[in-house]
Amino acid sequence: MQMDEAMTSRLTQDPKVAKGPESEADYVRLLRDVKLRKWRALVPPDAEWPAIGARLQEAGLSGRAVAAIAGRVSAELQDVPEPPGFFKMTYEEKAAALRKLARPVGAARILEHVDHFRRFEKEAEERTHREKFARRVEEIRLSLSAQAAALGGG
Repeated sequence: MQMDEAMTSRLTQDPKVAKGPESEADYVRLLRDVKLRKWRALVPPDAEWPAIGARLQEAGLSGRAVAAIAGRVSAELQDVPEPPGFFKMTYEEKAAALRKLARPVGAARILEHVDHFRRFEKEAEERTHREKFARRVEEIRLSLSAQAAALGGG
C-alpha cells in the first residue's frame, strides 16, 4: 500500500495503543458484557463471574482468545434441535426461535471452555517449537553433509 507523507505524518502523530483485558473485571466485562451480552439471561449470575475472570486473567488470554471462548459458549447455548419450519423462517424469526430454545451454560462449563482453550494454545505452541527445532536440525544436518562433500569426505 502506498502512503503519502501527509498520511504517514498523521499516523505517527496520533498512535493508538489498544490494550487487551488486564484485570479480572476486564475479562468479565469482555466475555459477559460484550461478547455474551445477548445471552445474559442464560449465563451464570453475577456472583459466579469473579472466578471466571480470575481464571481468564491467570491464563493471560488475549481479547481474541476470549472472543473464541465466547463463540464456543454461544454455540453451546444454541445447540438445540431445529424448531418446526426453521428453514422457512426469516432471519429474525430464526434468531427469536433459537433464543427461545437456548439452554443455559453454567460457570463450571465456561471454566471448562477456558481450560480447553489454554490446553489447545499450549499444545499448539509446543508443536510449533518442536517443528521449528526439527527444521533447524535438518538444516544443520544438510549443511554438515554439504561441508563433508565439499571437502571430499562424502
